[in-house]
Amino acid sequence: MKKNATNNEIMMGEAGKGSLNSKDMRTEKKINAVKIERRIEFRKIILRFWLPFS
Repeated sequence: MKKNATNNEIMMGEAGKGSLNSKDMRTEKKINAVKIERRIEFRKIILRFWLPFS
């Protein structure tokens, strides 16, 4: 999953921000949403581990 997102980011970087069409914008939003989801999951995991010790 992470590898695919990275590849998409690289391709989008090569395309250039000025020449993005609507499909590229949707892809970028999807990648950002996945990153935010991962960050939330990561925080949940950290909380699950830290709360018993605090």
